[in-house]
Amino acid sequence: FVYDDFDPIWGSQYMQPFFWLVVFSLVISALVGFAMGANDVANSFGTSVSSKAVSIAQACVLAGIFNFIGAVVLGGSVTDTIRHKIVELDLFAPEPHIYMASMSAAYIGAFVLVMGSTV
Repeated sequence: FVYDDFDPIWGSQYMQPFFWLVVFSLVISALVGFAMGANDVANSFGTSVSSKAVSIAQACVLAGIFNFIGAVVLGGSVTDTIRHKIVELDLFAPEPHIYMASMSAAYIGAFVLVMGSTV
């Protein structure tokens, strides 16, 4: 395909039917981030809060800061591992929407697994 009619807001005419998948993936990724953050906070700050070394509000602020730093610092290596060592991206070049759908399914699975183990 030659993408000669690219719109900077809506993308190309080939990807417009899959815009809902991008929005859906953004929502699911936010939910995965929430679930993983809740799981991390429960594991790392549970004893500190129960011993009253820090308050719940302080634990939430600290967890937000350190989860953000961890995602920014270590997130690139995780993405590179998935992109180069787990999934062969060249196989999805003709039909990238299949890759988008499979990554969305992986996000849903991660959310269900982490939220189920947290609750």
